[in-house]
Amino acid sequence: MLRDFSGSDFEALTAAEATVLGPTAVQELATAGGGGGEEFPLGRPSLLMSTRPLFCTSMRGLAICFSGYRQKENKRDLRRLLFLIHSMGGRVLPDVAVQKPKVTHLVAKDCRGEKYTYATTFDIPVMQDAWVTSAWEMRGQAGFAADSEAFRDMWRVKPFHGAHIHFLGFQEAERRHMVEELIRNGGRECADYRTDPCTHVVVDNNSVLTMPTDVNIL
Repeated sequence: MLRDFSGSDFEALTAAEATVLGPTAVQELATAGGGGGEEFPLGRPSLLMSTRPLFCTSMRGLAICFSGYRQKENKRDLRRLLFLIHSMGGRVLPDVAVQKPKVTHLVAKDCRGEKYTYATTFDIPVMQDAWVTSAWEMRGQAGFAADSEAFRDMWRVKPFHGAHIHFLGFQEAERRHMVEELIRNGGRECADYRTDPCTHVVVDNNSVLTMPTDVNIL
């Protein structure tokens, strides 16, 4: 048993493929009497002898998929999130549309892409990555469930999560109002779509009569 899943001791044990449990997992197992079963799968011998470190079981039964993390700069964050999910008893699946086992949550970098569309269509909760890191902060609390309704709802993505939007041709007062609403719903304003990272351009058709040639019309 280790109280910290980092450092030389942890690295040596994982390299030796030893079974590593955190104090919360041990406490939860003791409370459950080691009986196993669907309600508390930690008691299964296969998990007790697992070479994957298990600090707690707050994500037991959860199958999580990721969207928007393909870029090279996101790989380090993704590896960390995978480690945390596994350390909390969850599993990670490569495709949101997989049927067995079914994905229970999608962690999305932004509000775009096929996985995001599929998840919203079929009512799969779409979460911020802060959901995972915040659940990890609760790892010392035995019995905590990352999928509890109140905790889950804190970290659902907002409608414009990850969107960087440029407003073209609007009056200043109207633009400020739209920027406020954008920020309130998880997005950010892109000041100049030609030089800044930008996902969308919203155009006032009443004032912009000719669309810039470098803007794709949807």
